[in-house]
Amino acid sequence: YHIFVENGKIGLKDATDRVVLFAVYDSIVFIDADTPICVCKDDRWGLTDIQGWTIADTKYEYMSTPCNGSMAVRINEKWGFIDYKGKEIVPPIYDFAEGFTNAEYCSGTPCALVQKDGKWGTINTKGEVVIPFEYDWARGCKGRFVVEKGNKCGIINHKNEFIIPFVDDALCFIDDDIIEITYESKYGAMNLATKKKYEFDFGVEEFYGDYTIAFTNKGADNIVDKDFNLLLPEWHENMEILENGKAVVIDEKECFLYDCASGKSEECQQDDTFVYFPDGKTT
Repeated sequence: YHIFVENGKIGLKDATDRVVLFAVYDSIVFIDADTPICVCKDDRWGLTDIQGWTIADTKYEYMSTPCNGSMAVRINEKWGFIDYKGKEIVPPIYDFAEGFTNAEYCSGTPCALVQKDGKWGTINTKGEVVIPFEYDWARGCKGRFVVEKGNKCGIINHKNEFIIPFVDDALCFIDDDIIEITYESKYGAMNLATKKKYEFDFGVEEFYGDYTIAFTNKGADNIVDKDFNLLLPEWHENMEILENGKAVVIDEKECFLYDCASGKSEECQQDDTFVYFPDGKTT
């Protein structure tokens, strides 16, 4: 299947170029033929199946990517959940909601992070409260949650048990098992699986595969691996990690494609709009 554009609208075709969804939508989120297709028309989201039949009318202000049999949806500025058949499984009563986490990370019962009356907690697929609404802020990763309360951060599991007790540091997940730790102008990280700790003098973005971008407050970038080793001998103005484990590095006077695993680089050409790779592709 592939997306196509016609008269400024988006549709979907199969491998034989047969139209599956006519080009009448502003946006389409397609996962696979067995998963409902999220479609957006006139700034409202709904669901269709692969035959083009409507599952849920385009009435939602926002719809999360289908995952674990459901989608978080927003209507009238409140969040709830619908299943793959378009049936409401959790009413829209929340200020915000994230999609349900896989059951394997939550003792066999999926849970979702939601906000209500300014406080954060979790619910199960029946809408029952699992973690009470007691946190000022929260973000989840595979059944674990960074939570904030009274200007202190900690990490809890899906049972509301602390993995890391409240500390003054700012915490955030940058990979499935790696958290970044920030305190004032100091940086560090911890691997929750190995318990190994790291200290460094730069900030880091979320990992993309095995690598991420390191940055300084002066706007300089580098690349680090999961042991937070700097891979480039010099810092550069701009870079982006690509899905093949390579990175495109762009400075005012140079541009090159860097293989993060081998350390080899290839010169690229650039203009004001595109970077031209050695294999003829552009970005």
